[in-house]
Amino acid sequence: MFLRLAFVALLLSSLGADNLAKQKHFGAEVNPFYILISAGGSNTKYLSSTFSYFDHENLAEVAIPLHYYKEHNYKQQTIDVHYRKFINDFIGGFYYSGFARLAKLEGDGGNSYIKQTKFGLGVGVGFRLFHKSGFYWGASFGLGSYITGDNDQFVNNLFVITDDPRMIVDIELLKFGYTF
Repeated sequence: MFLRLAFVALLLSSLGADNLAKQKHFGAEVNPFYILISAGGSNTKYLSSTFSYFDHENLAEVAIPLHYYKEHNYKQQTIDVHYRKFINDFIGGFYYSGFARLAKLEGDGGNSYIKQTKFGLGVGVGFRLFHKSGFYWGASFGLGSYITGDNDQFVNNLFVITDDPRMIVDIELLKFGYTF
């Protein structure tokens, strides 16, 4: 799958993608598909956004992703801090990363209503494609583990990846951003 994403990144870079301009230091991203799903009238609500600082001197990005998910009797809110180091001589293209996640979970635990906060750490890989207009897109895959909190406490939808298990699976495919 990652090889397919790499191929797409190569194809898109040939269509006008560029490295990030040196005068651009900040970025904001949102997943528009989550907004459309949430506005669709269902009880499921999603929000996924990221605020970034681009450090041109160190060829790095400090990203703060925020995620909100609510479905029936379960709600989760997460905030991450990602440090992404680009492998090129510019900000753009492939990077490797490390991240920390704080998650607040609450909902139906089967016999009772549970609230808890968890903290975890992880690593990942990904890429960013920047356009001269300031818009950008990226994809990433990260794995980690929660080191505090209880795991597997909630009754969840089997088809949705939540932060209830010990393992953290972080996948970003559909976030689009703008630099300033």
